[in-house]
Amino acid sequence: MQLIKWVGVLCVVVAISGCVTSYKPEGFSGGFREQQIANDTFIVSAHGNAFASMDLVQTISLRRAAELSVQNGFSYFVVMNGSQDYQTGVITTPGTYTGTTTGSAHSLGGSVYGQANTYGTYTPGMTNSYSKPSNSITVKMFEEAPFDMTGIHNAAEVLRYTSNLVQ
Repeated sequence: MQLIKWVGVLCVVVAISGCVTSYKPEGFSGGFREQQIANDTFIVSAHGNAFASMDLVQTISLRRAAELSVQNGFSYFVVMNGSQDYQTGVITTPGTYTGTTTGSAHSLGGSVYGQANTYGTYTPGMTNSYSKPSNSITVKMFEEAPFDMTGIHNAAEVLRYTSNLVQ
């Protein structure tokens, strides 16, 4: 019985460690996606799973915007607008029942008499809530830094400073 408990704990640890939102195209555990809407403009979105923070998905969005800037021959970008959201919900696991039945029987003459007892334990299910962050930004890219705009990001610097923040 002790071995089964440890195997269960190990399975949970492995499952949780594999569920961290990482820097990759969007999949089951989150990630990024983009849509090009002009030659110099993209909508970049990042979605996290229940273990991700809003800070992480914002960093993923900015890093992806910087990569797209460099890939398309631009050195700078500006976040024109953005939005944040959380997808929330609950997960309920079913309850379990474990029972043991014992019985006895004896015969007397042509009749059989018996008795049985059942003892059991019911463990109710658990309800857990979750919250998955998402972030979407519209970015416009420039070959040279425009002097009449604020909030300009140097794509190379964003890549350098976010390299250790996303895996």
